[in-house]
Amino acid sequence: MSPDPYVLEQLPKEICVYYISKNSNGRISLNVDALPVILPTPYKYLNDKIQIPFPRQQKILRSIDGSVIAFETGGIDPESLEGFSVQAIGLAEIVRPTLKDDSSDSRCYLTIAPSIIKGSLIHAHRR
Repeated sequence: MSPDPYVLEQLPKEICVYYISKNSNGRISLNVDALPVILPTPYKYLNDKIQIPFPRQQKILRSIDGSVIAFETGGIDPESLEGFSVQAIGLAEIVRPTLKDDSSDSRCYLTIAPSIIKGSLIHAHRR
């Protein structure tokens, strides 16, 4: 294997937003009890915000509401070393739906309004 197995090509913001809007799974990075945690998650991109269904686990919710959160979506083919990675960084907000009929529903949503969006295409190193 060569010392540089792949090269990165920076993507314009518009292409990054396209990739975020077309995918439905990603990862969020946050701090819980002063330690970093990375969680895989499904998501939707609606109205310029990333919306993530989230369980009502008080320890995590207290750690993230109003905090800066990093989000990433992308993938890489392990054989060809081709793919992409797009990151979004912004303030997290917990949204709890109003429940009229079933108060046992434990869903809520984490939304991120990204202030930074950046990404890269990943290309296999060619000699």
